[in-house]
Amino acid sequence: MLHMLQKSFMWLLCATLLVSQATWAQESPQDNIAISAEQARSLGIKTVALASVTQGVGAGFPARAVIPNNQLRVIGAPLEGIVEAVLAAAGQPVEKGQTLAELKSPALVDEQRQLLSALSAAQVARSALNRDDELLKEGIIAKSRYQATRSAATQAEADLEEARQTLALFGMQPEEIRALENSQKITNTIRIVSPLDGFVLEQMAIAGQRVAAADPLYKVGFLTPMWVEIQLPAAQAARVKLGDLVSIQNSGAGGRVISIGKSLDAANQTIMVRGEITQNADTLHPGQLVVAAIEVAGSGAKQWQLPPAAVARQDGKPYVFVKTPDGFRAQQVTVENEGAAATTISGPLQDNDLIAIDGVLAVKGKWQGLGGGE
Repeated sequence: MLHMLQKSFMWLLCATLLVSQATWAQESPQDNIAISAEQARSLGIKTVALASVTQGVGAGFPARAVIPNNQLRVIGAPLEGIVEAVLAAAGQPVEKGQTLAELKSPALVDEQRQLLSALSAAQVARSALNRDDELLKEGIIAKSRYQATRSAATQAEADLEEARQTLALFGMQPEEIRALENSQKITNTIRIVSPLDGFVLEQMAIAGQRVAAADPLYKVGFLTPMWVEIQLPAAQAARVKLGDLVSIQNSGAGGRVISIGKSLDAANQTIMVRGEITQNADTLHPGQLVVAAIEVAGSGAKQWQLPPAAVARQDGKPYVFVKTPDGFRAQQVTVENEGAAATTISGPLQDNDLIAIDGVLAVKGKWQGLGGGE
Protein backbone atom coordinates (compact mmCIF):
# COMPACT_ATOMS: atom_id res chain seq x y z
CA MET A 1 0.00 0.00 0.00
CA LEU A 2 2.82 2.41 0.93
CA HIS A 3 4.59 1.57 -2.34
CA MET A 4 1.49 2.46 -4.37
CA LEU A 5 1.11 5.77 -2.56
CA GLN A 6 4.73 6.68 -3.27
CA LYS A 7 4.30 5.76 -6.93
CA SER A 8 1.14 7.90 -7.22
CA PHE A 9 2.89 10.86 -5.61
CA MET A 10 5.81 10.63 -8.07
CA TRP A 11 3.41 10.55 -11.05
CA LEU A 12 1.60 13.65 -9.68
CA LEU A 13 4.89 15.51 -9.16
CA CYS A 14 6.08 14.76 -12.71
CA ALA A 15 2.76 15.88 -14.17
CA THR A 16 2.92 19.14 -12.20
CA LEU A 17 6.45 19.86 -13.42
CA LEU A 18 5.48 19.18 -17.04
CA VAL A 19 2.47 21.51 -16.83
CA SER A 20 4.59 24.24 -15.19
CA GLN A 21 7.26 23.96 -17.87
CA ALA A 22 4.68 24.13 -20.64
CA THR A 23 3.04 27.17 -19.05
CA TRP A 24 6.38 28.94 -18.69
CA ALA A 25 7.23 28.20 -22.30
CA GLN A 26 3.95 29.77 -23.41
CA GLU A 27 4.21 32.88 -21.22
CA SER A 28 7.93 33.69 -21.39
CA PRO A 29 9.97 33.62 -24.59
CA GLN A 30 13.40 31.96 -24.60
CA ASP A 31 16.28 34.37 -23.88
CA ASN A 32 18.39 33.15 -26.82
CA ILE A 33 17.22 34.33 -30.23
CA ALA A 34 18.68 32.61 -33.30
CA ILE A 35 19.26 35.17 -36.05
CA SER A 36 21.86 34.67 -38.75
CA ALA A 37 24.05 37.45 -40.10
CA GLU A 38 22.08 37.43 -43.36
CA GLN A 39 18.77 37.67 -41.49
CA ALA A 40 20.16 40.54 -39.38
CA ARG A 41 21.10 42.45 -42.54
CA SER A 42 17.73 41.90 -44.16
CA LEU A 43 15.92 42.98 -40.98
CA GLY A 44 18.02 46.15 -40.72
CA ILE A 45 19.45 45.18 -37.34
CA LYS A 46 22.37 47.34 -36.23
CA THR A 47 24.39 47.15 -33.02
CA VAL A 48 26.58 49.42 -30.95
CA ALA A 49 29.36 48.54 -28.50
CA LEU A 50 28.66 49.47 -24.89
CA ALA A 51 30.89 52.08 -23.27
CA SER A 52 30.23 52.92 -19.64
CA VAL A 53 29.31 56.48 -18.75
CA THR A 54 29.76 58.47 -15.58
CA GLN A 55 27.50 56.90 -13.01
CA GLY A 56 24.96 59.21 -11.48
CA VAL A 57 21.47 60.56 -11.81
CA GLY A 58 22.00 60.22 -15.53
CA ALA A 59 22.74 62.12 -18.67
CA GLY A 60 20.59 63.60 -21.35
CA PHE A 61 18.87 66.23 -19.20
CA PRO A 62 18.05 69.52 -20.95
CA ALA A 63 19.84 72.54 -19.52
CA ARG A 64 20.47 76.17 -20.37
CA ALA A 65 23.68 78.14 -19.86
CA VAL A 66 23.23 81.48 -18.09
CA ILE A 67 25.47 84.16 -16.64
CA PRO A 68 25.55 84.28 -12.83
CA ASN A 69 23.59 87.25 -11.52
CA ASN A 70 26.58 88.89 -9.84
CA GLN A 71 28.53 88.86 -13.12
CA LEU A 72 25.96 90.76 -15.17
CA ARG A 73 25.49 94.52 -15.47
CA VAL A 74 22.97 96.60 -17.42
CA ILE A 75 24.35 100.09 -18.12
CA GLY A 76 21.72 102.79 -18.42
CA ALA A 77 21.87 106.41 -19.52
CA PRO A 78 22.76 108.43 -16.41
CA LEU A 79 20.73 111.42 -17.65
CA GLU A 80 18.75 112.65 -20.63
CA GLY A 81 20.72 113.39 -23.76
CA ILE A 82 21.81 112.30 -27.24
CA VAL A 83 24.13 109.40 -27.97
CA GLU A 84 27.02 111.09 -29.78
CA ALA A 85 29.27 108.06 -30.37
CA VAL A 86 29.02 104.30 -29.99
CA LEU A 87 32.45 102.77 -29.34
CA ALA A 88 31.73 99.12 -28.52
CA ALA A 89 29.64 96.39 -30.12
CA ALA A 90 28.05 93.14 -28.99
CA GLY A 91 30.55 90.32 -28.56
CA GLN A 92 33.50 92.65 -28.01
CA PRO A 93 35.74 92.11 -24.97
CA VAL A 94 35.98 95.16 -22.71
CA GLU A 95 37.97 96.22 -19.67
CA LYS A 96 36.79 97.97 -16.54
CA GLY A 97 36.68 101.71 -17.20
CA GLN A 98 36.74 101.34 -21.00
CA THR A 99 34.56 103.85 -22.83
CA LEU A 100 31.56 102.21 -24.50
CA ALA A 101 29.73 105.32 -25.72
CA GLU A 102 29.64 109.11 -25.40
CA LEU A 103 26.53 111.06 -24.45
CA LYS A 104 25.85 114.78 -24.85
CA SER A 105 23.49 116.34 -22.30
CA PRO A 106 22.58 119.93 -21.34
CA ALA A 107 21.73 118.64 -17.87
CA LEU A 108 25.39 117.75 -17.37
CA VAL A 109 26.37 121.39 -17.96
CA ASP A 110 23.99 122.57 -15.21
CA GLU A 111 25.32 120.05 -12.71
CA GLN A 112 28.94 120.97 -13.46
CA ARG A 113 28.08 124.65 -13.00
CA GLN A 114 26.58 123.82 -9.60
CA LEU A 115 29.76 121.96 -8.67
CA LEU A 116 31.96 124.93 -9.55
CA SER A 117 29.64 127.24 -7.61
CA ALA A 118 29.78 124.94 -4.58
CA LEU A 119 33.57 124.71 -4.92
CA SER A 120 33.87 128.51 -4.92
CA ALA A 121 31.56 128.84 -1.89
CA ALA A 122 33.56 126.19 -0.02
CA GLN A 123 36.84 127.99 -0.74
CA VAL A 124 35.40 131.27 0.55
CA ALA A 125 34.02 129.54 3.66
CA ARG A 126 37.40 127.89 4.37
CA SER A 127 39.17 131.23 4.02
CA ALA A 128 36.67 132.90 6.38
CA LEU A 129 37.10 130.09 8.90
CA ASN A 130 40.91 130.42 8.83
CA ARG A 131 40.61 134.20 9.31
CA ASP A 132 38.15 133.93 12.21
CA ASP A 133 40.31 131.25 13.81
CA GLU A 134 43.21 133.74 14.00
CA LEU A 135 40.92 136.54 15.23
CA LEU A 136 39.52 134.28 17.97
CA LYS A 137 43.01 133.40 19.15
CA GLU A 138 43.84 137.14 19.39
CA GLY A 139 40.61 137.80 21.30
CA ILE A 140 39.27 140.17 18.69
CA ILE A 141 35.99 138.32 17.95
CA ALA A 142 33.51 136.49 20.13
CA LYS A 143 33.47 132.71 20.18
CA SER A 144 29.88 132.69 18.94
CA ARG A 145 30.96 134.38 15.70
CA TYR A 146 33.69 131.77 15.20
CA GLN A 147 31.16 128.99 15.73
CA ALA A 148 28.82 130.52 13.13
CA THR A 149 31.69 130.78 10.63
CA ARG A 150 32.70 127.19 11.30
CA SER A 151 29.10 126.02 10.80
CA ALA A 152 28.91 127.88 7.47
CA ALA A 153 32.19 126.28 6.35
CA THR A 154 30.91 122.81 7.27
CA GLN A 155 27.72 123.40 5.29
CA ALA A 156 29.72 124.64 2.29
CA GLU A 157 31.85 121.48 2.34
CA ALA A 158 28.72 119.34 2.52
CA ASP A 159 27.24 121.19 -0.48
CA LEU A 160 30.47 120.62 -2.42
CA GLU A 161 30.48 116.90 -1.64
CA GLU A 162 26.83 116.66 -2.69
CA ALA A 163 27.66 118.25 -6.04
CA ARG A 164 30.53 115.79 -6.51
CA GLN A 165 28.28 112.82 -5.73
CA THR A 166 25.64 114.08 -8.15
CA LEU A 167 28.19 114.21 -10.98
CA ALA A 168 29.40 110.72 -10.00
CA LEU A 169 25.82 109.48 -10.27
CA PHE A 170 25.69 111.08 -13.72
CA GLY A 171 28.63 108.91 -14.72
CA MET A 172 31.59 111.24 -14.34
CA GLN A 173 34.66 109.42 -13.08
CA PRO A 174 36.54 110.70 -9.99
CA GLU A 175 39.52 111.82 -12.10
CA GLU A 176 37.16 113.73 -14.41
CA ILE A 177 35.59 115.55 -11.45
CA ARG A 178 39.05 116.49 -10.11
CA ALA A 179 40.05 117.74 -13.56
CA LEU A 180 36.89 119.88 -13.70
CA GLU A 181 37.67 121.45 -10.32
CA ASN A 182 41.25 122.20 -11.38
CA SER A 183 40.57 123.45 -14.91
CA GLN A 184 37.15 125.05 -14.32
CA LYS A 185 36.27 123.96 -17.87
CA ILE A 186 32.71 122.70 -18.37
CA THR A 187 31.90 119.96 -20.92
CA ASN A 188 28.57 118.68 -22.17
CA THR A 189 29.91 115.20 -23.01
CA ILE A 190 29.89 112.27 -20.62
CA ARG A 191 31.58 108.93 -21.14
CA ILE A 192 29.63 105.71 -20.65
CA VAL A 193 32.17 103.19 -19.28
CA SER A 194 32.20 99.48 -18.53
CA PRO A 195 31.96 98.71 -14.79
CA LEU A 196 33.84 95.40 -15.15
CA ASP A 197 36.14 93.27 -17.27
CA GLY A 198 34.14 91.04 -19.58
CA PHE A 199 32.20 91.09 -22.83
CA VAL A 200 29.52 93.26 -24.36
CA LEU A 201 26.49 90.98 -24.41
CA GLU A 202 24.02 93.41 -25.95
CA GLN A 203 24.22 96.88 -27.49
CA MET A 204 21.04 98.92 -27.25
CA ALA A 205 22.57 102.35 -27.95
CA ILE A 206 22.53 103.82 -31.47
CA ALA A 207 24.50 106.89 -32.55
CA GLY A 208 22.22 109.93 -32.77
CA GLN A 209 19.56 108.36 -30.55
CA ARG A 210 17.87 110.55 -27.95
CA VAL A 211 17.63 108.77 -24.63
CA ALA A 212 15.95 109.46 -21.31
CA ALA A 213 17.58 108.95 -17.95
CA ALA A 214 17.87 105.24 -17.08
CA ASP A 215 17.28 104.03 -20.66
CA PRO A 216 19.42 100.89 -21.14
CA LEU A 217 22.46 101.37 -23.40
CA TYR A 218 24.57 98.23 -22.94
CA LYS A 219 24.55 94.88 -21.22
CA VAL A 220 27.97 93.56 -20.18
CA GLY A 221 29.12 90.56 -18.17
CA PHE A 222 32.05 88.28 -17.50
CA LEU A 223 31.59 84.65 -18.43
CA THR A 224 33.71 82.66 -16.00
CA PRO A 225 32.29 80.79 -14.19
CA MET A 226 28.96 80.05 -15.88
CA TRP A 227 25.74 78.57 -14.54
CA VAL A 228 23.69 75.81 -16.13
CA GLU A 229 20.05 75.45 -15.15
CA ILE A 230 19.15 71.76 -15.46
CA GLN A 231 15.56 70.53 -15.62
CA LEU A 232 15.25 67.28 -13.65
CA PRO A 233 12.21 65.09 -13.01
CA ALA A 234 11.31 65.19 -9.33
CA ALA A 235 12.40 61.57 -8.74
CA GLN A 236 15.91 62.25 -10.08
CA ALA A 237 16.17 65.64 -8.36
CA ALA A 238 15.55 63.93 -5.02
CA ARG A 239 18.84 62.02 -5.45
CA VAL A 240 20.93 65.12 -6.13
CA LYS A 241 22.99 66.81 -3.41
CA LEU A 242 24.92 70.06 -3.26
CA GLY A 243 28.43 69.49 -4.55
CA ASP A 244 27.55 66.66 -6.96
CA LEU A 245 29.57 66.76 -10.18
CA VAL A 246 27.99 68.23 -13.31
CA SER A 247 29.29 67.66 -16.84
CA ILE A 248 28.16 69.04 -20.20
CA GLN A 249 28.05 66.66 -23.12
CA ASN A 250 30.37 67.30 -26.10
CA SER A 251 32.10 70.29 -24.49
CA GLY A 252 34.45 69.18 -21.71
CA ALA A 253 32.81 71.72 -19.43
CA GLY A 254 32.17 70.68 -15.84
CA GLY A 255 31.48 71.89 -12.33
CA ARG A 256 29.32 71.19 -9.30
CA VAL A 257 25.71 71.56 -8.15
CA ILE A 258 25.27 74.80 -6.17
CA SER A 259 21.50 74.90 -5.69
CA ILE A 260 18.43 72.65 -5.93
CA GLY A 261 15.03 74.19 -6.57
CA LYS A 262 12.17 73.71 -4.15
CA SER A 263 9.24 74.32 -6.50
CA LEU A 264 7.96 72.09 -9.29
CA ASP A 265 7.45 73.56 -12.76
CA ALA A 266 3.73 73.16 -13.41
CA ALA A 267 4.21 72.93 -17.18
CA ASN A 268 6.70 70.04 -17.36
CA GLN A 269 6.77 68.72 -13.77
CA THR A 270 10.51 69.24 -13.38
CA ILE A 271 12.72 70.82 -10.72
CA MET A 272 15.49 73.25 -11.62
CA VAL A 273 18.97 72.21 -10.43
CA ARG A 274 21.69 74.83 -10.89
CA GLY A 275 25.29 73.89 -11.57
CA GLU A 276 28.28 76.23 -11.49
CA ILE A 277 30.63 75.46 -14.39
CA THR A 278 34.24 76.27 -13.57
CA GLN A 279 36.03 73.93 -15.98
CA ASN A 280 36.07 74.98 -19.66
CA ALA A 281 33.30 77.48 -18.98
CA ASP A 282 34.47 79.46 -22.01
CA THR A 283 33.04 76.72 -24.25
CA LEU A 284 29.53 77.77 -23.22
CA HIS A 285 27.55 80.77 -24.41
CA PRO A 286 24.80 82.62 -22.52
CA GLY A 287 21.41 81.20 -23.45
CA GLN A 288 22.90 78.09 -25.07
CA LEU A 289 20.81 74.92 -24.78
CA VAL A 290 22.97 72.00 -23.68
CA VAL A 291 22.67 68.43 -22.41
CA ALA A 292 23.90 67.85 -18.86
CA ALA A 293 24.80 64.87 -16.68
CA ILE A 294 24.97 64.79 -12.89
CA GLU A 295 27.19 62.35 -11.01
CA VAL A 296 25.78 61.45 -7.62
CA ALA A 297 28.44 61.21 -4.95
CA GLY A 298 29.01 57.73 -3.57
CA SER A 299 27.54 55.75 -6.50
CA GLY A 300 29.45 52.74 -7.79
CA ALA A 301 27.52 50.62 -10.30
CA LYS A 302 28.41 50.82 -13.97
CA GLN A 303 25.94 52.46 -16.29
CA TRP A 304 25.54 52.67 -20.04
CA GLN A 305 23.62 54.94 -22.37
CA LEU A 306 21.62 53.73 -25.34
CA PRO A 307 19.08 55.24 -27.72
CA PRO A 308 15.61 54.92 -26.16
CA ALA A 309 14.52 52.56 -28.96
CA ALA A 310 17.20 50.03 -27.91
CA VAL A 311 15.28 49.17 -24.72
CA ALA A 312 12.35 46.79 -25.26
CA ARG A 313 9.59 46.04 -22.74
CA GLN A 314 8.24 42.60 -21.94
CA ASP A 315 5.63 42.18 -19.19
CA GLY A 316 6.55 45.67 -17.96
CA LYS A 317 10.24 44.78 -17.61
CA PRO A 318 13.04 46.44 -19.64
CA TYR A 319 15.30 44.30 -21.84
CA VAL A 320 18.13 44.84 -24.28
CA PHE A 321 19.29 42.42 -26.97
CA VAL A 322 22.95 41.40 -26.67
CA LYS A 323 24.76 40.03 -29.74
CA THR A 324 25.85 36.40 -29.48
CA PRO A 325 27.56 34.05 -31.99
CA ASP A 326 24.15 32.57 -32.88
CA GLY A 327 22.10 35.76 -32.85
CA PHE A 328 21.02 37.71 -29.79
CA ARG A 329 20.28 37.22 -26.11
CA ALA A 330 17.47 39.03 -24.33
CA GLN A 331 18.94 40.57 -21.18
CA GLN A 332 16.84 42.17 -18.48
CA VAL A 333 18.29 45.49 -17.27
CA THR A 334 17.49 48.32 -14.87
CA VAL A 335 16.56 51.70 -16.33
CA GLU A 336 18.35 54.39 -14.33
CA ASN A 337 17.12 57.33 -16.34
CA GLU A 338 15.00 57.95 -19.41
CA GLY A 339 15.46 61.05 -21.54
CA ALA A 340 14.40 62.18 -24.98
CA ALA A 341 17.88 61.60 -26.40
CA ALA A 342 19.16 58.64 -24.37
CA THR A 343 18.20 55.98 -21.84
CA THR A 344 20.68 55.13 -19.09
CA ILE A 345 20.74 51.48 -17.98
CA SER A 346 22.61 49.21 -15.59
CA GLY A 347 22.69 45.45 -15.26
CA PRO A 348 24.74 42.30 -15.92
CA LEU A 349 26.49 43.72 -18.99
CA GLN A 350 30.08 44.51 -19.92
CA ASP A 351 31.80 47.25 -21.85
CA ASN A 352 32.07 46.37 -25.55
CA ASP A 353 28.98 44.11 -25.47
CA LEU A 354 27.17 44.63 -28.78
CA ILE A 355 23.59 45.84 -28.26
CA ALA A 356 20.90 46.05 -30.93
CA ILE A 357 19.86 49.66 -31.51
CA ASP A 358 18.12 49.42 -34.91
CA GLY A 359 15.68 46.67 -35.89
CA VAL A 360 14.88 46.07 -32.23
CA LEU A 361 11.21 45.37 -32.98
CA ALA A 362 12.25 42.62 -35.40
CA VAL A 363 14.46 41.02 -32.75
CA LYS A 364 11.67 41.26 -30.20
CA GLY A 365 9.27 39.66 -32.68
CA LYS A 366 11.65 36.70 -33.16
CA TRP A 367 12.03 36.51 -29.37
CA GLN A 368 8.27 36.26 -28.96
CA GLY A 369 8.00 33.69 -31.75
CA LEU A 370 6.39 36.09 -34.24
CA GLY A 371 9.10 35.89 -36.88
CA GLY A 372 7.97 32.72 -38.63
CA GLY A 373 10.70 30.77 -40.30
CA GLU A 374 12.72 33.76 -41.40
